[in-house]
Amino acid sequence: MAEQLNILGLWERTPDGPKEPEKPVELPPPPPIDPRQEELLSGAHTLKSRLEDACVALDAEALRAAHAELISQYGQQSWASHAPAWATAIEPLGAAAPETLLSLEPLPSMSPALFERVRASALLKAAVQLGAGGTLADGRPAGYLALVAGDFALARQLLSNRKDARSLGYLGEAAWRQGDAFAALQAYCRASLVGEVDQAQLSCQPVMELLDLGDELELEAPFAWLAVLADLSGKHALGEFEVNESAPVRAAALLRAYRRDRSTLDEAGRIVAKRELARVAPAGLRELIRRL
Repeated sequence: MAEQLNILGLWERTPDGPKEPEKPVELPPPPPIDPRQEELLSGAHTLKSRLEDACVALDAEALRAAHAELISQYGQQSWASHAPAWATAIEPLGAAAPETLLSLEPLPSMSPALFERVRASALLKAAVQLGAGGTLADGRPAGYLALVAGDFALARQLLSNRKDARSLGYLGEAAWRQGDAFAALQAYCRASLVGEVDQAQLSCQPVMELLDLGDELELEAPFAWLAVLADLSGKHALGEFEVNESAPVRAAALLRAYRRDRSTLDEAGRIVAKRELARVAPAGLRELIRRL
């Protein structure tokens, strides 16, 4: 800024003259294409998705056709040289026994990611074929296949009407992996009042925290007491269940009755009810029962 006198004889600031335009910034030339990436950008490589889609669809004929088209247009490509072996390997998967699919070995030179997609596709097909009432030879339900395959919505659909403990555990696990923590804990609590679950699949955090609490309380069989422990600790209220003579189920029935009738009981009645519950439950739960 410069200063000059105006017509009133006062000094005022005036803008400087026009500035010279800034020189444009010269950008460096783009780097050359990495020779290792040239194959990825070639026309031949654009057929890769067709080969992979055929693998995932378990369509051996489509895979062979895509590979033949690749060779006719571009010649043999190193990255696709195992396509004929893949076609032979996937051909029987659509009708393979579920046990075979669960123990399936990786296919030659197939990437781990593609192999998992192929195996999941085969597992889901087997699960649908078995249906909600179907089981594997060892008694595991069809929904287990969908759980392993990662289709948690299908797993829940196939498992939703089953009442055995193992199926309820898988149902809880599918719900947890789908982000439904409430339904997950609900299913696991129901399972605990029926029998044992496949704890090798257990990743549900609320259940694992309750089992840790059971260990701290020195419960002999923490999972069997999961539903009672969840209710006593305020994590999940007891739902409906079939009554039997096992100690956890008897305790659950007494606890549910206490919750239902507490408002109508006097102090002496509440003490009697809690004593009866403490008599059935393990010693590690007595402090939680006292706090009811």
